[in-house]
Amino acid sequence: MAFSPTARRLVVVENGDQAKMDEGYCSAWEFRLRGGTGLAKGFEDSRQRRVDSWAISADTDSLFAATNTYDESWSWEVTVRKISYGPFGIFWSQKFEPKVEGIACSQNGEQFVAFHNTTCTIFDSYGSSGYEVQLWPTIKRASVREWVSSAFSPDGQWFLVSDDQNFILYRADGSGGWILSRRDTFATRAAVFSQDSKSFALGSLNGTISIWRFDKDDKFEEHKLLRLPIESQLRSLTFSPCGRFLATMTDDEFDVWEMF
Repeated sequence: MAFSPTARRLVVVENGDQAKMDEGYCSAWEFRLRGGTGLAKGFEDSRQRRVDSWAISADTDSLFAATNTYDESWSWEVTVRKISYGPFGIFWSQKFEPKVEGIACSQNGEQFVAFHNTTCTIFDSYGSSGYEVQLWPTIKRASVREWVSSAFSPDGQWFLVSDDQNFILYRADGSGGWILSRRDTFATRAAVFSQDSKSFALGSLNGTISIWRFDKDDKFEEHKLLRLPIESQLRSLTFSPCGRFLATMTDDEFDVWEMF
Protein backbone atom coordinates (compact mmCIF):
# COMPACT_ATOMS: atom_id res chain seq x y z
CA MET A 1 0.00 0.00 0.00
CA ALA A 2 1.28 3.51 -0.82
CA PHE A 3 0.01 7.10 -0.54
CA SER A 4 0.95 9.77 -3.06
CA PRO A 5 3.01 12.68 -1.60
CA THR A 6 -0.11 14.90 -1.61
CA ALA A 7 -2.17 12.17 0.10
CA ARG A 8 -4.73 12.49 -2.69
CA ARG A 9 -4.15 9.02 -4.13
CA LEU A 10 -3.90 5.59 -2.52
CA VAL A 11 -2.73 2.43 -4.28
CA VAL A 12 -3.53 -0.91 -2.64
CA VAL A 13 -2.43 -4.41 -3.57
CA GLU A 14 -4.42 -7.31 -2.17
CA ASN A 15 -4.55 -11.08 -2.50
CA GLY A 16 -6.89 -12.62 -5.00
CA ASP A 17 -9.66 -15.03 -4.10
CA GLN A 18 -9.03 -18.08 -1.93
CA ALA A 19 -8.67 -20.33 -4.98
CA LYS A 20 -5.82 -18.19 -6.34
CA MET A 21 -3.91 -16.98 -3.31
CA ASP A 22 -0.71 -16.66 -5.36
CA GLU A 23 -2.33 -13.95 -7.47
CA GLY A 24 -3.32 -10.43 -6.52
CA TYR A 25 -5.08 -7.38 -7.82
CA CYS A 26 -4.31 -3.70 -7.56
CA SER A 27 -6.67 -0.79 -6.97
CA ALA A 28 -5.87 2.92 -7.24
CA TRP A 29 -8.15 5.25 -5.28
CA GLU A 30 -8.49 9.03 -5.40
CA PHE A 31 -9.66 11.21 -2.51
CA ARG A 32 -12.12 13.78 -3.84
CA LEU A 33 -12.37 17.40 -2.78
CA ARG A 34 -15.99 17.05 -1.65
CA GLY A 35 -15.22 13.96 0.38
CA GLY A 36 -15.33 10.26 -0.33
CA THR A 37 -13.14 8.10 -2.53
CA GLY A 38 -13.34 6.55 -5.97
CA LEU A 39 -11.25 4.42 -8.28
CA ALA A 40 -8.58 6.50 -10.01
CA LYS A 41 -9.41 7.59 -13.54
CA GLY A 42 -8.25 5.08 -16.12
CA PHE A 43 -7.97 2.28 -13.61
CA GLU A 44 -11.62 1.34 -13.21
CA ASP A 45 -10.98 -2.24 -14.32
CA SER A 46 -8.24 -2.77 -11.74
CA ARG A 47 -10.20 -5.43 -9.87
CA GLN A 48 -10.05 -7.67 -12.92
CA ARG A 49 -6.36 -7.05 -13.52
CA ARG A 50 -4.89 -10.08 -11.75
CA VAL A 51 -1.16 -10.73 -11.75
CA ASP A 52 1.30 -12.86 -9.79
CA SER A 53 3.10 -10.01 -8.01
CA TRP A 54 3.01 -6.21 -7.76
CA ALA A 55 5.33 -3.41 -6.65
CA ILE A 56 4.45 0.26 -6.10
CA SER A 57 6.81 3.24 -6.06
CA ALA A 58 6.61 5.46 -2.99
CA ASP A 59 5.10 8.34 -5.00
CA THR A 60 2.42 5.94 -6.39
CA ASP A 61 3.28 7.02 -9.94
CA SER A 62 4.75 3.67 -11.04
CA LEU A 63 3.11 0.26 -10.80
CA PHE A 64 5.13 -2.88 -11.57
CA ALA A 65 3.35 -6.14 -12.39
CA ALA A 66 4.72 -9.63 -13.12
CA THR A 67 2.52 -11.95 -15.17
CA ASN A 68 2.81 -15.45 -16.58
CA THR A 69 2.05 -15.08 -20.31
CA TYR A 70 2.35 -18.86 -20.92
CA ASP A 71 4.60 -18.22 -23.89
CA GLU A 72 6.70 -21.30 -24.70
CA SER A 73 10.08 -19.57 -24.37
CA TRP A 74 9.84 -16.21 -22.53
CA SER A 75 6.78 -16.87 -20.44
CA TRP A 76 7.13 -14.17 -17.75
CA GLU A 77 6.63 -10.46 -18.35
CA VAL A 78 7.08 -7.43 -16.10
CA THR A 79 5.13 -4.34 -17.13
CA VAL A 80 5.46 -0.80 -15.78
CA ARG A 81 2.45 1.51 -15.72
CA LYS A 82 2.84 5.22 -14.93
CA ILE A 83 0.06 7.61 -14.01
CA SER A 84 2.04 10.55 -15.40
CA TYR A 85 2.37 8.72 -18.74
CA GLY A 86 -1.38 8.39 -19.22
CA PRO A 87 -4.36 6.55 -17.70
CA PHE A 88 -2.19 3.74 -16.38
CA GLY A 89 -1.05 2.78 -19.84
CA ILE A 90 1.93 0.44 -20.19
CA PHE A 91 5.06 2.61 -20.08
CA TRP A 92 7.62 -0.19 -20.44
CA SER A 93 7.80 -3.98 -20.38
CA GLN A 94 10.42 -6.71 -20.16
CA LYS A 95 10.11 -10.46 -20.76
CA PHE A 96 11.94 -13.15 -18.80
CA GLU A 97 12.64 -16.81 -19.38
CA PRO A 98 12.85 -17.85 -15.68
CA LYS A 99 9.84 -17.44 -13.42
CA VAL A 100 9.50 -14.03 -11.75
CA GLU A 101 8.90 -14.90 -8.10
CA GLY A 102 8.58 -11.30 -6.91
CA ILE A 103 9.30 -7.65 -7.71
CA ALA A 104 10.66 -4.72 -5.71
CA CYS A 105 11.33 -1.15 -6.82
CA SER A 106 13.12 1.98 -5.67
CA GLN A 107 11.25 4.83 -3.99
CA ASN A 108 11.04 6.86 -7.19
CA GLY A 109 10.24 3.83 -9.34
CA GLU A 110 13.23 4.37 -11.62
CA GLN A 111 14.96 1.13 -10.57
CA PHE A 112 13.52 -2.30 -9.93
CA VAL A 113 14.52 -5.90 -9.37
CA ALA A 114 12.90 -9.14 -10.51
CA PHE A 115 13.53 -12.16 -8.27
CA HIS A 116 13.96 -15.63 -9.81
CA ASN A 117 14.46 -17.76 -6.68
CA THR A 118 18.27 -18.14 -6.40
CA THR A 119 19.06 -15.21 -8.73
CA CYS A 120 17.67 -11.75 -9.42
CA THR A 121 17.84 -9.28 -12.29
CA ILE A 122 18.49 -5.64 -11.33
CA PHE A 123 17.46 -2.80 -13.65
CA ASP A 124 19.03 0.61 -13.00
CA SER A 125 16.69 2.37 -15.46
CA TYR A 126 13.87 1.73 -17.90
CA GLY A 127 15.14 0.26 -21.13
CA SER A 128 18.32 -1.16 -19.61
CA SER A 129 19.12 -4.79 -20.32
CA GLY A 130 19.22 -5.72 -16.63
CA TYR A 131 22.02 -7.27 -14.62
CA GLU A 132 21.60 -10.76 -13.17
CA VAL A 133 23.30 -11.61 -9.88
CA GLN A 134 23.44 -14.79 -7.82
CA LEU A 135 21.70 -14.71 -4.45
CA TRP A 136 21.86 -17.94 -2.47
CA PRO A 137 22.62 -21.49 -3.63
CA THR A 138 19.78 -23.13 -1.74
CA ILE A 139 16.18 -22.99 -2.89
CA LYS A 140 13.67 -21.89 -0.31
CA ARG A 141 10.39 -23.75 -0.15
CA ALA A 142 8.48 -20.62 0.79
CA SER A 143 7.67 -17.87 -1.67
CA VAL A 144 10.32 -15.23 -2.34
CA ARG A 145 7.85 -12.63 -1.10
CA GLU A 146 7.87 -14.32 2.30
CA TRP A 147 11.61 -14.59 2.96
CA VAL A 148 13.35 -11.89 0.88
CA SER A 149 13.79 -8.26 1.96
CA SER A 150 15.37 -5.70 -0.34
CA ALA A 151 15.95 -1.95 -0.68
CA PHE A 152 17.44 0.51 -3.16
CA SER A 153 19.24 3.56 -1.78
CA PRO A 154 17.53 6.86 -2.69
CA ASP A 155 20.60 7.98 -4.67
CA GLY A 156 20.37 4.82 -6.80
CA GLN A 157 23.93 3.71 -6.02
CA TRP A 158 23.23 0.81 -3.66
CA PHE A 159 21.02 -2.27 -3.65
CA LEU A 160 20.56 -4.42 -0.55
CA VAL A 161 18.96 -7.86 -0.55
CA SER A 162 18.58 -10.27 2.34
CA ASP A 163 16.97 -13.55 3.26
CA ASP A 164 16.31 -14.79 6.79
CA GLN A 165 20.00 -15.61 7.33
CA ASN A 166 22.28 -13.43 5.15
CA PHE A 167 22.42 -10.10 3.36
CA ILE A 168 24.24 -8.92 0.25
CA LEU A 169 25.09 -5.31 -0.62
CA TYR A 170 25.70 -4.30 -4.25
CA ARG A 171 27.03 -1.01 -5.61
CA ALA A 172 26.19 0.38 -9.05
CA ASP A 173 29.19 0.50 -11.37
CA GLY A 174 27.85 3.39 -13.47
CA SER A 175 27.39 1.34 -16.64
CA GLY A 176 24.34 -0.77 -15.78
CA GLY A 177 26.19 -3.40 -13.76
CA TRP A 178 26.37 -4.02 -10.03
CA ILE A 179 29.48 -4.84 -7.99
CA LEU A 180 29.40 -6.99 -4.86
CA SER A 181 30.34 -4.69 -1.98
CA ARG A 182 29.63 -6.84 1.07
CA ARG A 183 28.21 -10.21 2.05
CA ASP A 184 27.43 -10.81 5.72
CA THR A 185 25.17 -12.66 8.15
CA PHE A 186 22.03 -11.22 9.75
CA ALA A 187 18.55 -12.71 10.16
CA THR A 188 16.76 -9.92 8.31
CA ARG A 189 13.03 -9.33 8.17
CA ALA A 190 13.10 -5.67 7.05
CA ALA A 191 15.67 -3.42 5.36
CA VAL A 192 15.69 0.32 4.68
CA PHE A 193 18.11 3.07 3.61
CA SER A 194 18.16 6.56 5.08
CA GLN A 195 17.08 9.42 2.81
CA ASP A 196 20.68 10.62 2.35
CA SER A 197 21.80 7.07 1.41
CA LYS A 198 24.53 7.24 4.07
CA SER A 199 22.97 4.66 6.41
CA PHE A 200 20.85 1.55 6.26
CA ALA A 201 19.10 -0.53 8.88
CA LEU A 202 18.41 -4.26 9.06
CA GLY A 203 15.74 -5.57 11.39
CA SER A 204 15.13 -9.12 12.61
CA LEU A 205 11.84 -10.59 13.78
CA ASN A 206 12.83 -10.37 17.46
CA GLY A 207 13.54 -6.62 17.31
CA THR A 208 17.32 -6.70 16.87
CA ILE A 209 18.31 -3.75 14.64
CA SER A 210 21.68 -3.49 12.89
CA ILE A 211 22.59 0.08 11.84
CA TRP A 212 25.23 0.52 9.12
CA ARG A 213 26.85 3.82 8.10
CA PHE A 214 28.98 4.95 5.18
CA ASP A 215 32.50 5.64 6.46
CA LYS A 216 35.48 7.66 5.29
CA ASP A 217 36.90 4.60 3.52
CA ASP A 218 34.03 4.73 1.01
CA LYS A 219 32.24 1.64 2.34
CA PHE A 220 29.51 0.67 4.79
CA GLU A 221 30.45 -0.59 8.24
CA GLU A 222 28.23 -1.68 11.13
CA HIS A 223 27.75 1.29 13.45
CA LYS A 224 25.42 -0.01 16.13
CA LEU A 225 23.45 -3.08 17.17
CA LEU A 226 20.20 -2.38 19.00
CA ARG A 227 17.75 -4.63 20.80
CA LEU A 228 14.38 -2.91 20.80
CA PRO A 229 11.87 -3.81 23.54
CA ILE A 230 9.08 -4.88 21.21
CA GLU A 231 6.59 -7.58 22.15
CA SER A 232 5.66 -8.95 18.72
CA GLN A 233 7.46 -9.71 15.46
CA LEU A 234 9.03 -6.84 13.51
CA ARG A 235 7.53 -6.25 10.06
CA SER A 236 8.96 -3.01 8.66
CA LEU A 237 11.42 -0.14 9.25
CA THR A 238 11.41 3.49 8.10
CA PHE A 239 13.95 6.29 8.58
CA SER A 240 12.77 9.86 9.08
CA PRO A 241 13.92 12.28 6.32
CA CYS A 242 16.56 13.75 8.68
CA GLY A 243 17.82 10.27 9.62
CA ARG A 244 17.51 10.98 13.33
CA PHE A 245 14.46 8.80 13.95
CA LEU A 246 13.68 5.19 13.09
CA ALA A 247 10.09 3.94 12.97
CA THR A 248 9.30 0.27 13.55
CA MET A 249 6.08 -1.58 12.85
CA THR A 250 5.16 -4.96 14.33
CA ASP A 251 2.03 -7.08 14.05
CA ASP A 252 0.22 -4.90 16.60
CA GLU A 253 2.42 -1.89 17.41
CA PHE A 254 3.99 1.20 15.82
CA ASP A 255 6.93 2.96 17.53
CA VAL A 256 9.36 5.78 16.75
CA TRP A 257 12.90 5.66 18.15
CA GLU A 258 15.41 8.50 18.38
CA MET A 259 18.87 7.63 17.05
CA PHE A 260 22.05 8.76 18.84
